[in-house]
Amino acid sequence: MNTIDPNAYNQPIPEFDGYSTYEMAWILFNPIQPDSPMHLNPLTEDLIRRIPMLNVALFLMNMLHDSGEIKLTATGNLPLKLVKAMHEMAQVPDERLDTGMSKIRSQQDVILVDLLRALLDFARLTKKRHNKLSLTRAGQKLLNNPDALLRTLLLTHGFEFPWSHYDYYDNEEVGQFGWAFSLRILALYGGEPREDRWYARRYFTAFPEHYPQESLETIDTVDWNPIVSCYATRTFNHFAMMYGLVTYTRGPFRPGFGRQKEFFQATALLHELFYFKEHVSYIGAANFPPMYEPGR
Repeated sequence: MNTIDPNAYNQPIPEFDGYSTYEMAWILFNPIQPDSPMHLNPLTEDLIRRIPMLNVALFLMNMLHDSGEIKLTATGNLPLKLVKAMHEMAQVPDERLDTGMSKIRSQQDVILVDLLRALLDFARLTKKRHNKLSLTRAGQKLLNNPDALLRTLLLTHGFEFPWSHYDYYDNEEVGQFGWAFSLRILALYGGEPREDRWYARRYFTAFPEHYPQESLETIDTVDWNPIVSCYATRTFNHFAMMYGLVTYTRGPFRPGFGRQKEFFQATALLHELFYFKEHVSYIGAANFPPMYEPGR
Protein backbone atom coordinates (compact mmCIF):
# COMPACT_ATOMS: atom_id res chain seq x y z
CA MET A 1 0.00 0.00 0.00
CA ASN A 2 1.08 3.58 -0.60
CA THR A 3 1.18 5.95 2.38
CA ILE A 4 -0.72 9.21 1.86
CA ASP A 5 -0.69 12.55 3.64
CA PRO A 6 -3.77 12.64 5.91
CA ASN A 7 -3.89 16.44 5.85
CA ALA A 8 -4.40 16.38 2.09
CA TYR A 9 -6.94 13.55 1.97
CA ASN A 10 -8.79 13.79 5.29
CA GLN A 11 -10.95 16.84 4.69
CA PRO A 12 -14.66 16.23 4.06
CA ILE A 13 -15.71 17.28 0.56
CA PRO A 14 -19.25 18.60 -0.06
CA GLU A 15 -19.38 17.05 -3.54
CA PHE A 16 -18.73 13.66 -1.91
CA ASP A 17 -21.59 14.21 0.56
CA GLY A 18 -19.14 14.73 3.40
CA TYR A 19 -16.68 11.95 2.68
CA SER A 20 -12.99 12.73 2.30
CA THR A 21 -10.88 11.78 -0.71
CA TYR A 22 -9.46 8.91 1.34
CA GLU A 23 -12.92 7.57 2.23
CA MET A 24 -14.14 8.00 -1.32
CA ALA A 25 -11.16 5.99 -2.56
CA TRP A 26 -12.44 3.02 -0.57
CA ILE A 27 -15.98 3.55 -1.88
CA LEU A 28 -14.74 3.68 -5.47
CA PHE A 29 -12.10 1.00 -5.58
CA ASN A 30 -12.63 -1.49 -2.74
CA PRO A 31 -15.91 -1.15 -0.82
CA ILE A 32 -17.27 -3.72 1.63
CA GLN A 33 -13.90 -4.06 3.36
CA PRO A 34 -13.06 -3.65 7.08
CA ASP A 35 -11.34 -0.29 6.48
CA SER A 36 -14.03 0.98 4.11
CA PRO A 37 -16.83 3.26 5.35
CA MET A 38 -19.28 0.85 3.67
CA HIS A 39 -20.19 -2.37 5.50
CA LEU A 40 -22.51 -5.33 4.92
CA ASN A 41 -24.48 -6.39 7.97
CA PRO A 42 -24.79 -10.11 8.84
CA LEU A 43 -27.65 -11.85 7.08
CA THR A 44 -30.68 -13.47 8.66
CA GLU A 45 -33.09 -15.93 7.05
CA ASP A 46 -35.58 -13.10 6.64
CA LEU A 47 -33.04 -10.87 4.89
CA ILE A 48 -31.99 -13.68 2.54
CA ARG A 49 -35.60 -14.22 1.54
CA ARG A 50 -36.05 -10.51 0.76
CA ILE A 51 -32.97 -10.13 -1.48
CA PRO A 52 -34.17 -11.23 -4.94
CA MET A 53 -30.75 -11.82 -6.51
CA LEU A 54 -29.44 -13.79 -3.54
CA ASN A 55 -32.64 -15.76 -3.01
CA VAL A 56 -32.79 -16.84 -6.66
CA ALA A 57 -29.04 -17.56 -6.70
CA LEU A 58 -29.41 -19.93 -3.75
CA PHE A 59 -32.40 -21.58 -5.43
CA LEU A 60 -30.46 -22.25 -8.62
CA MET A 61 -27.27 -23.29 -6.84
CA ASN A 62 -29.15 -25.69 -4.56
CA MET A 63 -30.80 -27.20 -7.62
CA LEU A 64 -27.39 -27.68 -9.21
CA HIS A 65 -26.06 -29.19 -5.99
CA ASP A 66 -28.95 -31.66 -5.70
CA SER A 67 -29.10 -32.69 -9.35
CA GLY A 68 -25.41 -32.40 -10.16
CA GLU A 69 -26.09 -30.51 -13.38
CA ILE A 70 -28.79 -28.90 -15.49
CA LYS A 71 -29.08 -29.52 -19.20
CA LEU A 72 -29.22 -26.21 -21.07
CA THR A 73 -31.17 -25.40 -24.21
CA ALA A 74 -29.62 -25.61 -27.66
CA THR A 75 -28.65 -21.93 -27.35
CA GLY A 76 -27.01 -22.45 -23.94
CA ASN A 77 -29.82 -20.94 -21.86
CA LEU A 78 -31.59 -22.22 -18.79
CA PRO A 79 -34.76 -24.23 -19.55
CA LEU A 80 -37.80 -21.99 -20.04
CA LYS A 81 -39.77 -23.61 -17.22
CA LEU A 82 -36.93 -22.88 -14.80
CA VAL A 83 -36.59 -19.28 -16.05
CA LYS A 84 -40.28 -18.65 -15.37
CA ALA A 85 -40.02 -20.18 -11.90
CA MET A 86 -37.03 -17.98 -11.05
CA HIS A 87 -38.82 -14.88 -12.35
CA GLU A 88 -41.86 -15.70 -10.22
CA MET A 89 -39.67 -16.23 -7.17
CA ALA A 90 -37.74 -12.97 -7.62
CA GLN A 91 -40.80 -10.70 -7.79
CA VAL A 92 -38.70 -7.92 -9.33
CA PRO A 93 -40.88 -5.45 -11.27
CA ASP A 94 -40.36 -5.53 -15.03
CA GLU A 95 -42.60 -3.16 -16.94
CA ARG A 96 -42.31 -5.08 -20.20
CA LEU A 97 -43.41 -8.35 -18.64
CA ASP A 98 -45.81 -6.94 -16.05
CA THR A 99 -47.84 -5.03 -18.66
CA GLY A 100 -47.89 -7.87 -21.16
CA MET A 101 -45.82 -5.95 -23.70
CA SER A 102 -43.41 -8.89 -23.77
CA LYS A 103 -43.56 -12.55 -22.85
CA ILE A 104 -40.94 -14.84 -21.38
CA ARG A 105 -39.65 -16.92 -24.27
CA SER A 106 -36.05 -17.38 -23.15
CA GLN A 107 -33.55 -16.59 -20.41
CA GLN A 108 -32.72 -13.23 -22.02
CA ASP A 109 -36.29 -12.01 -21.50
CA VAL A 110 -35.80 -11.88 -17.71
CA ILE A 111 -32.93 -9.55 -16.87
CA LEU A 112 -32.45 -10.82 -13.31
CA VAL A 113 -32.15 -14.44 -14.46
CA ASP A 114 -29.88 -13.60 -17.38
CA LEU A 115 -27.77 -11.35 -15.14
CA LEU A 116 -27.49 -14.01 -12.44
CA ARG A 117 -26.21 -16.52 -14.99
CA ALA A 118 -23.54 -14.02 -15.99
CA LEU A 119 -22.55 -13.17 -12.41
CA LEU A 120 -22.18 -16.82 -11.43
CA ASP A 121 -20.03 -17.34 -14.50
CA PHE A 122 -17.89 -14.23 -13.92
CA ALA A 123 -17.37 -15.26 -10.28
CA ARG A 124 -16.48 -18.81 -11.38
CA LEU A 125 -19.20 -20.31 -9.21
CA THR A 126 -20.68 -22.28 -12.11
CA LYS A 127 -19.23 -23.91 -15.19
CA LYS A 128 -20.68 -25.10 -18.50
CA ARG A 129 -19.45 -28.34 -20.02
CA HIS A 130 -21.07 -30.15 -22.94
CA ASN A 131 -24.00 -27.73 -22.71
CA LYS A 132 -24.67 -28.66 -19.08
CA LEU A 133 -24.44 -26.27 -16.14
CA SER A 134 -22.92 -27.33 -12.82
CA LEU A 135 -21.37 -25.84 -9.69
CA THR A 136 -17.64 -25.35 -9.32
CA ARG A 137 -15.84 -26.08 -6.06
CA ALA A 138 -16.03 -22.38 -5.24
CA GLY A 139 -19.77 -22.48 -5.88
CA GLN A 140 -20.19 -25.49 -3.60
CA LYS A 141 -18.30 -23.66 -0.87
CA LEU A 142 -20.37 -20.45 -1.07
CA LEU A 143 -23.64 -22.37 -1.18
CA ASN A 144 -23.40 -22.76 2.60
CA ASN A 145 -22.23 -19.19 3.21
CA PRO A 146 -24.94 -16.71 2.09
CA ASP A 147 -23.03 -13.72 3.52
CA ALA A 148 -19.98 -14.48 1.39
CA LEU A 149 -22.18 -15.27 -1.61
CA LEU A 150 -23.97 -11.92 -1.41
CA ARG A 151 -20.67 -10.08 -1.10
CA THR A 152 -19.35 -11.97 -4.14
CA LEU A 153 -22.45 -11.19 -6.20
CA LEU A 154 -22.34 -7.49 -5.31
CA LEU A 155 -18.64 -7.04 -6.04
CA THR A 156 -18.79 -9.11 -9.23
CA HIS A 157 -21.80 -7.09 -10.35
CA GLY A 158 -20.19 -3.80 -9.37
CA PHE A 159 -16.74 -4.31 -10.85
CA GLU A 160 -16.71 -7.13 -13.39
CA PHE A 161 -20.00 -7.38 -15.26
CA PRO A 162 -20.31 -4.57 -17.87
CA TRP A 163 -23.36 -2.48 -16.95
CA SER A 164 -23.71 -1.27 -20.53
CA HIS A 165 -24.64 -4.80 -21.63
CA TYR A 166 -28.39 -4.21 -21.32
CA ASP A 167 -28.62 -0.80 -22.99
CA TYR A 168 -27.45 1.23 -25.97
CA TYR A 169 -26.15 4.36 -24.23
CA ASP A 170 -22.82 5.70 -25.47
CA ASN A 171 -21.04 6.14 -22.13
CA GLU A 172 -20.01 2.74 -20.78
CA GLU A 173 -18.86 3.96 -17.34
CA VAL A 174 -21.86 5.97 -16.13
CA GLY A 175 -23.48 4.32 -13.13
CA GLN A 176 -20.97 1.50 -12.78
CA PHE A 177 -18.17 3.89 -11.80
CA GLY A 178 -18.98 4.84 -8.22
CA TRP A 179 -21.82 2.34 -7.81
CA ALA A 180 -21.24 2.12 -4.05
CA PHE A 181 -21.47 5.92 -3.79
CA SER A 182 -24.90 5.72 -5.43
CA LEU A 183 -26.00 3.29 -2.72
CA ARG A 184 -24.77 5.74 -0.10
CA ILE A 185 -26.73 8.70 -1.50
CA LEU A 186 -29.75 6.42 -1.80
CA ALA A 187 -29.32 5.49 1.87
CA LEU A 188 -28.91 9.16 2.86
CA TYR A 189 -31.73 10.69 0.84
CA GLY A 190 -33.99 7.85 -0.23
CA GLY A 191 -36.44 8.14 2.64
CA GLU A 192 -38.90 9.78 0.26
CA PRO A 193 -39.49 9.32 -3.48
CA ARG A 194 -37.11 11.46 -5.52
CA GLU A 195 -36.94 11.96 -9.24
CA ASP A 196 -34.21 10.22 -11.22
CA ARG A 197 -32.62 13.54 -12.16
CA TRP A 198 -32.26 14.45 -8.47
CA TYR A 199 -30.01 11.46 -7.87
CA ALA A 200 -28.24 12.01 -11.18
CA ARG A 201 -27.36 15.55 -10.13
CA ARG A 202 -25.65 14.30 -6.94
CA TYR A 203 -23.83 11.58 -8.85
CA PHE A 204 -22.54 13.86 -11.60
CA THR A 205 -21.65 16.56 -9.07
CA ALA A 206 -19.29 14.01 -7.51
CA PHE A 207 -18.07 12.73 -10.89
CA PRO A 208 -18.45 15.62 -13.37
CA GLU A 209 -16.02 14.00 -15.79
CA HIS A 210 -18.81 11.56 -16.70
CA TYR A 211 -21.30 14.31 -17.60
CA PRO A 212 -20.78 15.31 -21.25
CA GLN A 213 -22.62 18.65 -21.05
CA GLU A 214 -21.13 22.08 -20.41
CA SER A 215 -23.09 22.55 -17.21
CA LEU A 216 -24.92 20.37 -14.70
CA GLU A 217 -27.79 22.86 -14.99
CA THR A 218 -28.92 20.99 -18.12
CA ILE A 219 -30.03 18.14 -15.85
CA ASP A 220 -32.93 20.34 -14.71
CA THR A 221 -33.57 22.35 -17.87
CA VAL A 222 -33.82 19.54 -20.43
CA ASP A 223 -37.14 17.66 -20.47
CA TRP A 224 -35.46 14.32 -21.07
CA ASN A 225 -31.74 13.82 -20.74
CA PRO A 226 -30.35 10.53 -22.09
CA ILE A 227 -27.37 10.54 -19.73
CA VAL A 228 -29.72 10.91 -16.74
CA SER A 229 -31.83 8.05 -18.08
CA CYS A 230 -28.64 6.02 -18.54
CA TYR A 231 -27.62 6.58 -14.92
CA ALA A 232 -31.04 5.79 -13.47
CA THR A 233 -31.65 2.71 -15.62
CA ARG A 234 -28.29 1.15 -14.82
CA THR A 235 -28.11 2.14 -11.15
CA PHE A 236 -31.68 1.60 -10.03
CA ASN A 237 -33.51 -0.64 -12.51
CA HIS A 238 -30.67 -3.00 -13.39
CA PHE A 239 -28.70 -2.97 -10.12
CA ALA A 240 -30.33 -1.78 -6.89
CA MET A 241 -33.74 -3.20 -7.74
CA MET A 242 -32.22 -6.63 -8.34
CA TYR A 243 -31.24 -6.74 -4.66
CA GLY A 244 -34.48 -5.23 -3.34
CA LEU A 245 -32.83 -1.93 -2.38
CA VAL A 246 -35.10 0.52 -4.20
CA THR A 247 -38.71 0.94 -5.32
CA TYR A 248 -39.81 2.64 -8.50
CA THR A 249 -42.90 4.68 -9.36
CA ARG A 250 -43.98 6.84 -12.27
CA GLY A 251 -45.32 10.34 -11.77
CA PRO A 252 -47.00 12.94 -14.00
CA PHE A 253 -45.88 13.52 -17.57
CA ARG A 254 -43.12 16.05 -18.11
CA PRO A 255 -44.56 19.12 -19.86
CA GLY A 256 -44.08 19.19 -23.60
CA PHE A 257 -42.26 15.89 -23.93
CA GLY A 258 -44.71 13.08 -23.30
CA ARG A 259 -42.53 11.16 -20.81
CA GLN A 260 -43.57 10.43 -17.27
CA LYS A 261 -41.37 11.47 -14.38
CA GLU A 262 -39.64 8.56 -12.65
CA PHE A 263 -39.21 8.40 -8.88
CA PHE A 264 -37.04 6.12 -6.75
CA GLN A 265 -37.13 5.46 -3.02
CA ALA A 266 -34.90 3.38 -0.76
CA THR A 267 -36.39 0.29 0.84
CA ALA A 268 -36.02 -0.67 4.48
CA LEU A 269 -33.86 -3.54 3.26
CA LEU A 270 -31.15 -1.12 2.11
CA HIS A 271 -30.66 0.11 5.67
CA GLU A 272 -30.85 -3.40 7.10
CA LEU A 273 -28.17 -4.67 4.72
CA PHE A 274 -25.70 -1.79 4.58
CA TYR A 275 -24.08 0.44 7.13
CA PHE A 276 -22.27 3.58 5.98
CA LYS A 277 -19.97 5.23 8.50
CA GLU A 278 -19.99 8.98 8.93
CA HIS A 279 -16.87 10.91 7.96
CA VAL A 280 -13.89 10.22 10.23
CA SER A 281 -10.63 12.19 10.24
CA TYR A 282 -7.82 9.69 10.52
CA ILE A 283 -4.91 10.47 12.81
CA GLY A 284 -1.49 9.91 11.31
CA ALA A 285 -0.71 8.50 7.90
CA ALA A 286 -3.35 6.34 6.27
CA ASN A 287 -2.93 3.56 3.76
CA PHE A 288 -4.39 4.09 0.33
CA PRO A 289 -6.87 1.27 -0.36
CA PRO A 290 -5.82 -1.52 -2.71
CA MET A 291 -7.82 -1.97 -5.90
CA TYR A 292 -10.55 -4.59 -5.93
CA GLU A 293 -9.33 -7.95 -7.22
CA PRO A 294 -11.72 -10.70 -8.37
CA GLY A 295 -11.97 -13.56 -5.92
CA ARG A 296 -10.69 -11.59 -2.93
